[in-house]
Amino acid sequence: MLRSLPHPGPAQRAFSLIELLCVFAIIGILVGMLLGPAGRALNKARRLKTNVEAPAHFERLNDGMRRFVAAHQEYQCPDLDALLLFSNPGSPTERWLRSHRTTFSPFSHESPVDQLVLTVEIPQAPPKVVIVHGLTKGELTRRPE
Repeated sequence: MLRSLPHPGPAQRAFSLIELLCVFAIIGILVGMLLGPAGRALNKARRLKTNVEAPAHFERLNDGMRRFVAAHQEYQCPDLDALLLFSNPGSPTERWLRSHRTTFSPFSHESPVDQLVLTVEIPQAPPKVVIVHGLTKGELTRRPE
């Protein structure tokens, strides 16, 4: 009594290797089509973040300097560390400033108001594009109205 094993019918048929490879190829093509727009959107989001982030950090620096100037009639700011001391050491503003190329010029209460004190170069997503933000002594030390 030999019994024959049941033959797989159309409902139990497995995928062939060629069919699986075709499915993987189609998925790969679709993913490749999505990567270009996703990369462009990511670069645009980074640029937008930088443009929104920079003024907020500069405003925090301004607030710290205004508090210091209001408390001291005569002041001097010899280096970037002294400037950052006025606005919460270890804050996100300090990390942000230190992560970019920053140029600082020492100043005191006798320095001219239009003296350029702080320059921050912020690289953008496309290579070789840099936004330069500059603050004068007057911008850093002006009192709120």
